[in-house]
Amino acid sequence: MKPAQILFLLSLWVALPGFSQLNNSHNHLRPGDVLIKQQVEYRDPGNAGKDRLWDFSNLKTLNNAYTLTYSLPPLEGDSVYILG
Repeated sequence: MKPAQILFLLSLWVALPGFSQLNNSHNHLRPGDVLIKQQVEYRDPGNAGKDRLWDFSNLKTLNNAYTLTYSLPPLEGDSVYILG
């Protein structure tokens, strides 16, 4: 192998563990998280396809402070849950 290729592969080997910090156990929604959203009216975006421009900047606001709260399911009985 050429020295440039070896240096490139070595730099990848050193840099890749830095990306392992983004994982599902640390970066997903947790109980107690609150999201504040905004509901807007529906507008048909038009035709789909390549090089299309959709403009949703003038939508009418229906609910300015729609909150979504994530929580654990209540513990009942033997606390066995089938979620789906």
